[in-house]
Amino acid sequence: MKETEAFRVLDMSNQPIVTHDDRLLVRAQKSEIRLEAEWREQVEVTYADGRPVILDYWRTGSTGEPERASKERYDAMEWQEQNTYRPQMLRGLVLAEGVSVSFQNNQMDLRICNLFDDWRSRYRMALEYMVTLTERGVIKYRPTVEAENDRNRLEAIRNRLKRYGRPTEYEHDILFRGELGQRILADLRGHASHAEGQTTLYIQGYNRGDDTSKVVKFYDIGEREGGALGEYFKLETTMLKEYFKAQKITVSELTEQPVIQERITDGLVKTLTKVVGYLSWEVQSMTAQAIGLEIGDRRKAPAQIARAMLSTDRTLTARVGELERKVAALERDMGQVKRATGLK
Repeated sequence: MKETEAFRVLDMSNQPIVTHDDRLLVRAQKSEIRLEAEWREQVEVTYADGRPVILDYWRTGSTGEPERASKERYDAMEWQEQNTYRPQMLRGLVLAEGVSVSFQNNQMDLRICNLFDDWRSRYRMALEYMVTLTERGVIKYRPTVEAENDRNRLEAIRNRLKRYGRPTEYEHDILFRGELGQRILADLRGHASHAEGQTTLYIQGYNRGDDTSKVVKFYDIGEREGGALGEYFKLETTMLKEYFKAQKITVSELTEQPVIQERITDGLVKTLTKVVGYLSWEVQSMTAQAIGLEIGDRRKAPAQIARAMLSTDRTLTARVGELERKVAALERDMGQVKRATGLK
């Protein structure tokens, strides 16, 4: 379970919830990010079920311009016409565990899906993977000065990423344990727009037509892992490109997770207030008590609970920082005791 360490920190800090992020997708147009002429030779064809993934089909038309045929249109053609087309296959590279890049039509998608394992600036991570693509002969880079060095390369790609890279998907998570997660799941069942089995509920955005700025789901992680149910739960909110565009959020603003959470907090609070509002008063009270919140006005409870749950000190980064400070203080105290007593 990729969230194992996060749940361990949750238990060590004796907290009911912890927030973190899990996935970032940065999209750029190939023509803007500038690929090498022979970039296709440096990336691999993507396979599914042992077959290459075909996006569509292309040929040179009578006017010399390229003509595209969808897979549906291609399948309806006579074989003689089919022979005039060539398939365009999905291509990509795995850059690290949980990190990949794919190429489709004129877009390049960089997916970073290992955010539970790497707490650095998300923007910095994206930049470093883009630089890796220049080193692997995919993204074009030609030094403008005779003395090329790593810093020049980094700055050149930084400018390109800031100008043309667009945040397209970003997943924010709230993790729950045990009974609280069970009770939330039970209350949300009647409000899901779609359910996959009994333990994965889409609250918003399943069809991407209800609200194209977010996808919200709540699920039992054990079902995903094929393990025990009823212990580990996640509220997953994925912000889509329409949200970032409306809020004018650029890729360079996506730094450390607590900073990103603050930047998108209004959108998260709106979503979470809606989710909490679906819960019974008993479960709302249970949640408020778990996070140490006193509710004065029942009508305002969902918004109050939402904001309290999204407090920066509930982020995984803050929880780990607090534990590290406690360990450091304990080690100092132990050192003083040893020096005072002459123990080794």
